[in-house]
Amino acid sequence: MNILNCYILSSLFVSCVLSSWLTTHVLDTANGVPAEGIRIELRYTSKLKKAQQLSFKQFLAYGVTDSNGRISGTWMKDEGNQGVVSDVVGDDGTELAGYYQLKFYVREYFDNLGQESFWPIATIEFEVTQAGVDNAEHFHVPYLLSNYGLTTYRGS
Repeated sequence: MNILNCYILSSLFVSCVLSSWLTTHVLDTANGVPAEGIRIELRYTSKLKKAQQLSFKQFLAYGVTDSNGRISGTWMKDEGNQGVVSDVVGDDGTELAGYYQLKFYVREYFDNLGQESFWPIATIEFEVTQAGVDNAEHFHVPYLLSNYGLTTYRGS
């Protein structure tokens, strides 16, 4: 079961942590290290046509990769910024069937290394089916990144 925990930081700012059904891992294959410090946004649409147009306007949450290149279990959501996580997750914090996008901000990562990159932003789109929701499947989406190449797969 996934849990949405919110913390009131001030009268205008609430921070939420979504213990997630989704994890990701970014490895810098050019330098042979985990990619630390990459901001990743999670976006959603329920419509196939919108997914095909890469129109994922519903922002859910974000995370920043740790020293192991992972966002393992928590995605942060600032309600004072955009939307509300619960707009798209179920009442118990689980995912809904639909189309998701992971948006990786990789330019800053390579800039901080003093290296050029072909990729300013890279995205991965994937579908969570109703069967996946019903079976409480976990989705691990690793991302193998270099300055001029990238690949992904569904991990476990």
